[in-house]
Amino acid sequence: MRYKEGFTVWLEAKGSRVIGEEEARLLEAISLFGSIMKASRCLGISYAHAWTLINRVQDAIGKPIVRTRKGGASKGGAELTRYGKDLLERYLRLEERVERALRIKKGRAMREPKLADLIVVGSDCPALRLLLEFLKRRSKVEYEYEVVGSSGGFAAIMMRDADLAGVHLLSEDGTYNEPFLRLYWLEGRAKLIGGYKRVQGLMFRRGLKVGGMDDIFGMRFVNRNLGSGTRVLFDLRLKELAEEKGVEFEELASRIRGYEVEVRSHEEVAETVRAGRADVGFGLECVAEEYGLGFVPLAEERFDFLVRADRIGKPSVSAFIRALRSEWFRRALKGLKGIEACEWTGRLF
Repeated sequence: MRYKEGFTVWLEAKGSRVIGEEEARLLEAISLFGSIMKASRCLGISYAHAWTLINRVQDAIGKPIVRTRKGGASKGGAELTRYGKDLLERYLRLEERVERALRIKKGRAMREPKLADLIVVGSDCPALRLLLEFLKRRSKVEYEYEVVGSSGGFAAIMMRDADLAGVHLLSEDGTYNEPFLRLYWLEGRAKLIGGYKRVQGLMFRRGLKVGGMDDIFGMRFVNRNLGSGTRVLFDLRLKELAEEKGVEFEELASRIRGYEVEVRSHEEVAETVRAGRADVGFGLECVAEEYGLGFVPLAEERFDFLVRADRIGKPSVSAFIRALRSEWFRRALKGLKGIEACEWTGRLF
């Protein structure tokens, strides 16, 4: 048997790993392509995992390593900060010293990846998956769908990493999505496409007595990830309950067993409850029904789509809007309990 020699190196700070080969290759690719989406595709990792690596390094050094590029002709993108550049340079110098010592050269050639016809990033939704599959069958549009939460969807559109983002962020004034255009520097650069209504609430194991928010205390809870629209909605409902009880939000949240346990999709919440690892979670009515769970509705929300203004005319985006407006999609939604089209479905705002 013939063996090939190899090695791995990493940098540590205060006894904790900061950056290794995977993180370094990601930073190199971001520097080369100016896009986290292209960097992730070049390395064969998911967009969500790329952000996990970035956040892990940033948490380790307490400094931002990637920033949004808002200027220039492209009006968006990503680039390394001076902290990111310095960290990458330090890693590459170490790697080069080891290469010379061992007389091993690691190949690092990177080619710009070919992306799918339609890149969709953002919130988790079974209706969106249904729509994308219909679009693929009907219009032969190849798509990629990355679940990173509504906040991640806004960020992806800001950085030109996606064509569309599914979003349902609720502001404190009760308005969905539109207030966040300014927060993400997207006023005049992006449009909202009206989506559909969704019912969210508490999903729980059959046999438990759950009638509302007051009943989850003392039960094992599974939460959604920070940055997701569902987490924002749940926290706002919890904040309202805290105000009713005259206590601080943080104190009330600390009384929920499992509040800090996060998963990334409605299906993961439902599976965690069905498997008995939690008693109750917060999510979509149609998912609760699919998994045979009890459900208490707590909110009706709007789920929209965010698109950069300069991509509305892109053929795959136009095809998506036509599919969203189609009679087929309206009929198909009748099979998803708690999700329905409305008068603003497919309308540009």
